[in-house]
Parts: sequence; structure tokens; C-alpha cells
Amino acid sequence: MSVSKNSNPDILASRCYYVNMNMIRTTISLPTDIHEEWRMEAVKRRMSLGEIIIEKTKAKRKSADENFSEILRQTAGSWGPATKEDKAREARQRKIEMAASRKLKNAW
Repeated sequence: MSVSKNSNPDILASRCYYVNMNMIRTTISLPTDIHEEWRMEAVKRRMSLGEIIIEKTKAKRKSADENFSEILRQTAGSWGPATKEDKAREARQRKIEMAASRKLKNAW
């Protein structure tokens, strides 16, 4: 394929072929500054703009998945005991609270 000096890199990017990937062609709107930044990155790295967009969206999705996993790890068990030790600790705490409540009632 011959490429002229006036070739549009976006048109060339549309000829990329991804092996073993289910792809959907779509149109997106990007702010001008982001488009220019990513286009320049694509030129510097000798990649298509489409490849840059895929790379960046995969990284963002991975980051979001990791954040969600971390939130789940932090909150796991917050709605109830997760282990036998947690159950025993909660049972002891309930006994202490009940004893304190009885003492207050008896004090009146």
C-alpha cells in the first residue's frame, strides 16, 4: 500500500486488522484537545488512533474493575460476620451490651 504525504492517519487506521478480537465500528466524539493529544501519541508510537483509544479504554476499565474489587474487599463482611471468629466476637459483644442494658434497668 502506498501512502502519500497527505494521507489522513485516521483513514489509514480504519484499515487495521485485529486478530481474534470481536470489534464493532462506531463513531465517538472527543474534545479537540484529547483528540490531538491521542493522535500525536499515535504518530509517535507508530500506532493507529483506534489502537490508542482501545489501549486507553482498556486501561480505564481495568482501573475501574480494580477499584470495584478493592471496595468489595474493604466492605466484605460489613453486613454480617464472615468467619467463626467474627461470629464469636459479635456474640461476646451482644452479651456485654445485654449485661450493660440490664444493669441500667436495675439501676432505675
